[in-house]
Amino acid sequence: MQKSSEESAVKVESRLIEQRDLEVVMRDGTRLAVDVYRPPEPGKYPVLYASALHNKDIQGPDIADILPPQPAHAPLWFGPIEAGDTRRFVANGYVHVIAQPRGSAKSEGHYGHEDTDHYDVIEWITQQPWSDGNVGMVGISGYAGEQWRAAAQGHPALKAIFPYDACSAYGGMFGFRDFNPGGVIHTFPYLLDVFSTVHESRDRPVELPGELEVTPAPGRTPIRTSCIGSARSITSRTSRRRGNCCSPGPLTSSVRSTSTMMRSSAGTITG
Repeated sequence: MQKSSEESAVKVESRLIEQRDLEVVMRDGTRLAVDVYRPPEPGKYPVLYASALHNKDIQGPDIADILPPQPAHAPLWFGPIEAGDTRRFVANGYVHVIAQPRGSAKSEGHYGHEDTDHYDVIEWITQQPWSDGNVGMVGISGYAGEQWRAAAQGHPALKAIFPYDACSAYGGMFGFRDFNPGGVIHTFPYLLDVFSTVHESRDRPVELPGELEVTPAPGRTPIRTSCIGSARSITSRTSRRRGNCCSPGPLTSSVRSTSTMMRSSAGTITG
């Protein structure tokens, strides 16, 4: 039903064992992508669990290694690493588990339907041979906000949370009070949407189709392209446009038609 720790590819480097993109199956069959970092010595360890909509692939120690050193005065990890300092956790005898919520990045499903997912992930953690059955949660900002939700789901193995600088303390994960302090509307939610990993209606990323040969307009040289999208969608679009695969084609026509309509409307109003 799911990949166990022993069945997955294991990478051992610099005093930790790293397992990426484990598939953890939720009670409804949705598969979440999870990374596990653990001490190399056999044994059962307490687990520090983190989860947020941010891309888990930029939360691991490999990314931390290329960031500037941690400032001595900073109470938290510096930079985009918000799920915690993996190497420090592992060196101190913890397993660090970073999960990707449903409906984002490599996980299946749609965000907003995860009322029991933290419970199920923690249940999976407690069943692993490297877990001693004790789970705490760590992380700042969005990773802190998810801790409120996990605590509310009530798994008995979740012994402690540390929601530092947490969002979602009031009114849900994207409550008005948190995201519009004092009633001031700002651009942060917009930026989260633009740069987020949430699928919305797109589902999980698929493999790119590779190079495709695009049939040119008469008299033009054949080109090869690796534009994103399925072969069918690219073929159908290029059959209706001129130029190469990345030219605007029908979009230009739509804008031109819209501009014509606007000029016609303006003429009607002013005429």
